[in-house]
Amino acid sequence: MLTALVCASCGEQRDPVENTFGSASVSETGEADSGTPGTASTGGTAGTASTGGTASTGSASTDSGSGATTSTATAGAETDTADTDSATSGPRFDLGAAPDLPSQSGDDGEEDEGCKKVDFLFVVDNSGSMGTHQTSLINSFGPFVDTIYETLQAQDFRIMAVDSDAGEDIEYCESGAPLCGDWKASKGSLDLTCEATLGAGEVAPYNGFASNRICGVPDGKRYLTSALSRPEIKEKFACMAQTGIFGSGSELPMSAAAAAVTTQNHTGGCNAGFVRNDAVLVVTVITNDIPTHIVDNASSVGSPQEWFDAVVSAKHGVVQNVVMLGILNTPDATCIGMTDGQNRTGPTPRFLDFVALFGDRGVVGNVCDPNYDAFFEKAVLLIDTACKEFIPPPE
Repeated sequence: MLTALVCASCGEQRDPVENTFGSASVSETGEADSGTPGTASTGGTAGTASTGGTASTGSASTDSGSGATTSTATAGAETDTADTDSATSGPRFDLGAAPDLPSQSGDDGEEDEGCKKVDFLFVVDNSGSMGTHQTSLINSFGPFVDTIYETLQAQDFRIMAVDSDAGEDIEYCESGAPLCGDWKASKGSLDLTCEATLGAGEVAPYNGFASNRICGVPDGKRYLTSALSRPEIKEKFACMAQTGIFGSGSELPMSAAAAAVTTQNHTGGCNAGFVRNDAVLVVTVITNDIPTHIVDNASSVGSPQEWFDAVVSAKHGVVQNVVMLGILNTPDATCIGMTDGQNRTGPTPRFLDFVALFGDRGVVGNVCDPNYDAFFEKAVLLIDTACKEFIPPPE
């Protein structure tokens, strides 16, 4: 667990990161990817989601070359736009009770086939003001996993964590900084290219106030699987998610999410094979980034539609097979404080707009909450619904 807080990058102007999703190459491996992620077609510009209200939903389609039908990003089902309820067109701040949904298996009374697998991606901001929030995430992960196991019919899981920069934490440790544990002794056993690649899974977070150790992820992968016991998953995730607070002040959490499930998921990528075609994809992004003059996702790098298209393309355009959980700077967030030399409050509109594009599959929570237990407990209901309503991808 983190034992101290150091705001090392708050308000500090850093050089823009070049390997950002949507404007330059994401991967630093030097390998060109076949095609541009984001094959899902755009469905118009993102709506305003800062109030959790009437953000417009984008659309995603795939051309499989076999006449597969397209799927629209409208809260998991086709709706008449004239009848769209504004309460379900943006991210929900409170899921409430589980919805009473009709069976999709017909009238035979049999239980839906549903999904058998779920892939969980956690994007953890590693900038200077994130120490408390990383601790809250780690503390809430255990109860979340317990609820997942006890609720979902699926029991085949993959779990990965990524941070929000592309190697500035490694640069910090390479400089001989005193807060990097046994970095010099351990780095020889690590894939340093992946360690410095945006969107690569964390297996050994070295940084100021990070885990500063190799987390013991099995089989040379950058994600955990349900082959591990529940206690092992909790212990190793706590190591992977403590990404530290000396990362770049130019935070790129949404670009990292897009890269993790596209370029880095492909053959030769750092996370190759993490996203499975027959699994629901659950993405959790935790960041307190706000718009400032710093060039990052909160201000100007990439766009909500661009990030949405990339994530949905990882599921072959079937947005109903994605659940997007954002623990963000919401309109009621009050813990941001002094940032960029000014006392700033208020939401991060671009991030709220991004989650809003997922319609009823997108949920927002307040990053300033002291713990995220209630948020994750309710989010499980949405994940369970997505699993029961799983749509097999086009052939």
